[in-house]
Amino acid sequence: MLRRLGKGAAIAAVAMAGVALGAAPAHAADTGAYKDNFNGRGCDALVYVSDTTSSGKVEAFGGFNCAQSVRLIGTAVVTLIRDSKEVCHKTVNYSLVSTIDAACAVSDPGGNQKWYAKLRLVTSDTTGGVMLTTGKITS
Repeated sequence: MLRRLGKGAAIAAVAMAGVALGAAPAHAADTGAYKDNFNGRGCDALVYVSDTTSSGKVEAFGGFNCAQSVRLIGTAVVTLIRDSKEVCHKTVNYSLVSTIDAACAVSDPGGNQKWYAKLRLVTSDTTGGVMLTTGKITS
């Protein structure tokens, strides 16, 4: 699910990632990117990178949420990048759904790495989808 905050901002609800938030490490960081109404039919997309959702891990998660009456067909790909190198990705094919999410995570080796995440949605509607990239976090 996506939840609105303020003027058009969207963040991931804990349910979207499928994880519970626990105590975060001292260097805890997260950031996201979103696109409201990416297809002109009221669907919102979001991608997030965080080292706060799972102890000792860095996670990328993202997806979209539409009104129940809007159904999409396509593919979602979430990718986690560390120091400009892909370290994991998750691909989800979907058919006639109003919401989808995908996530991947890796162990945080500590130190001073730069992490970011990408979401690519390919949809069968006229927009063709959307590509989102987060800012970088250091973990």
